[in-house]
Amino acid sequence: MAEVIILIGRIASGKTHYVKEVKKDRKLMLLSCDDLILTLFDDCLGDKHREIENRCYTFLFGQAEQLIDMGIDVALDFGFWTAQSRANAREYFKERGIKTKAIYFNPPKDVRESRLVKRNKILSNSTRREFIIEPTLLEKLDARFEEPTSEEYDHVIV
Repeated sequence: MAEVIILIGRIASGKTHYVKEVKKDRKLMLLSCDDLILTLFDDCLGDKHREIENRCYTFLFGQAEQLIDMGIDVALDFGFWTAQSRANAREYFKERGIKTKAIYFNPPKDVRESRLVKRNKILSNSTRREFIIEPTLLEKLDARFEEPTSEEYDHVIV
């Protein structure tokens, strides 16, 4: 039976890399809120970001349901930065009889910072659309992340 994998973690914690590795051995679709936003919008959304992000979640949850119905596992690469977002995701899929597995990615901050330096360098010379995260923005975004309790995830990757 197909399942939804809820990827919990800060920026550059290894969520997307993990999914790329798992996809080598099993049928799995990665759904990324950032990818959807970057595809649809040219500029930073500012005050509208959360509203648009919530709409993207709704759309991608529906896509996940369809993929699960086809027997394809789904990984939701949203970060799930708040306890409420994690609870909402689990409840949404539970109500539909869809199994979920939540994985929390929690590497040391210096590892994440090193990854971001490499990623930002690659992106600065690329046409690929992705958010470039500078150290001051990383600090601001990290402050918004709510550390999950052990009840909120099934596995942890450090």
